[in-house]
Amino acid sequence: MPNFRRFYVPNSIVFITEVTRDRIPYLGTEENIKLFWETLRRVQAIHPFHLLAYVILPDHFHWLMRVEDESGNFSTVLHSIKRN
Repeated sequence: MPNFRRFYVPNSIVFITEVTRDRIPYLGTEENIKLFWETLRRVQAIHPFHLLAYVILPDHFHWLMRVEDESGNFSTVLHSIKRN
């Protein structure tokens, strides 16, 4: 796994690009998109964040988001989304 440096700045807006495993188009069906939004709502309840803008494509998505806690740790949010 790459050793990325991440800077967590409270109240900052971050741009996220997340790709599905092996670029399989999991997000290409309506059923899977519904599951994606349900998962997102559950994660928001645990790790509050604002989703300011998004683009969802069959094998990846882009977000503009802001984490609500003082840590600014967006990695926790993405980790939770991917696990669920």
